[in-house]
This record gives sequence, C-alpha cells and structure tokens, in this order.
Amino acid sequence: MIAGPVALKNGIKELLAKNYLTVNEQSTLTTLQVAYEMSLRGFHFKKVDINYSDAKTFVMEDDALRMPFISIDGLGENVANGIIETRTSRVFSSKEDVKLRTKINQTVFAKMESYGAFDELIVENDEKEQGLFAL
Repeated sequence: MIAGPVALKNGIKELLAKNYLTVNEQSTLTTLQVAYEMSLRGFHFKKVDINYSDAKTFVMEDDALRMPFISIDGLGENVANGIIETRTSRVFSSKEDVKLRTKINQTVFAKMESYGAFDELIVENDEKEQGLFAL
C-alpha cells in the first residue's frame, strides 16, 4: 500500500491473471482494490510502525493512514492486540526487547523488519539497559 497506485495496480493485475484465487488471495485482492481506489482519491499510507500502529485500525496521522499490525501477512489479531498491550505497559527500547516481550514469530518479525517497522529502535539493549552493567 505504501508503494503507491502503480504498485497497487500491478498487484491487482497479478492476482486477476490467476485462474484460481485462495481465500487469502481473494482477501488481498479486495484490500488492494480498496487501497488503489483510495490512492487515486489522494489518500496516502504510512508503513506499520511498532510504536505507532494500532492492532486492527488504520489511524490518520499527518494526512496519511498508518497501517495496522494485522495488515502484515501472518500476524493475527491476538498477537496484534498483545503488541498494543505490551507497548502500553512500557515502550519498546530495542528490537531485542520486541522479540522478548511479544509473541511475534521469527517469520513475521523478519517481515516487519524488512518493512521498516522497527526503524526507530536500536538492534539490542546495551548492558546498562539490561541491568548487566557492573560497577
């Protein structure tokens, strides 16, 4: 969605060229069609962000719609809600912190990382933050 109308249209064409669509592909097609229509009407999308995305709802932010966690293939509603609960109790300090405190599996974590969902986080906490700092 964040790639813009040309990428959305190409995704739609690719799916429509298939003889058979799985349930997941049908859902993706519908999503791409709606996103394409929205982009033609001037809407823009922002990537999923571990600090700002909602579990299930697109959030208006700086004249763009922030994508929710469930827009990531393989990330279900329970995990998405868990991310929000965990983030509410204490903000994430690093990618390692996200791995330790959420139920995001390795495959989805890698997708989120490639999508830039952790861009504002450091890779791992330093020793002082982890309580391992020796005086």
